[in-house]
Amino acid sequence: MLGDFVNRCLLLFFGYAYPAFECFKSSEKNKINIEEVKFWCQYWIIVALITVCERLGDFFLCWLPFYGEAKLGFFIWLWYPKTKGTYFVYNNFLKPYVSKHETEIDRKLQEVKARVWDFAIYYWQNCTKLGQSTFFQVLEQLATQSGRFGNATTSKQSQKKTGSTVPVAPPPPESPTARRSGSGRWTPRAASRLSREAGVDSPRFQRQLTGEKMDGDELQQAKMRLRRSNPIA
Repeated sequence: MLGDFVNRCLLLFFGYAYPAFECFKSSEKNKINIEEVKFWCQYWIIVALITVCERLGDFFLCWLPFYGEAKLGFFIWLWYPKTKGTYFVYNNFLKPYVSKHETEIDRKLQEVKARVWDFAIYYWQNCTKLGQSTFFQVLEQLATQSGRFGNATTSKQSQKKTGSTVPVAPPPPESPTARRSGSGRWTPRAASRLSREAGVDSPRFQRQLTGEKMDGDELQQAKMRLRRSNPIA
């Protein structure tokens, strides 16, 4: 039993390729032989009918032993010069049946043609509408995504710029009258400024303000000078 692939290749060659070449030679001769051209026309009519029927017949008959080889032999039998089975099939089966039901067959074919055409138009319109809606949805989604991406990029860039250029607020200047928290002592800077405002530019006075004790007279004089320089409203 031949393999399925080899059988199909042989069928394509002996059933289609070789007969097509012989038909070409018959139609291109200087003196056309009408009988030969007629024979090949009848052959292709039978082949077309077999091709249509085998789409359903193969499903039910492919399990039979030697089905592929039998079909290959039938095709060769149709055109083989010594047998020319085309004449037998066409004149005894195909021609009588088609001639008898030609009008009905033609009417059925016209109905099928009209239905197929209407279905093709309906299907094409639906596909066009669906394609347009899908296309616009895709464009809208792309626009939305690009807008989100642009906003995210802009925000990131602004955050980077803001983070690199925002100046850090300097610490508030130290008040000359500020003291250390929890202690009653003046800071060295405040003590120096107070000594200049009081007119007592003395290292001893500054040390006394920062923690050391002063004599009674010196402390009284410093207080008086502070009152004069900073009168209470």
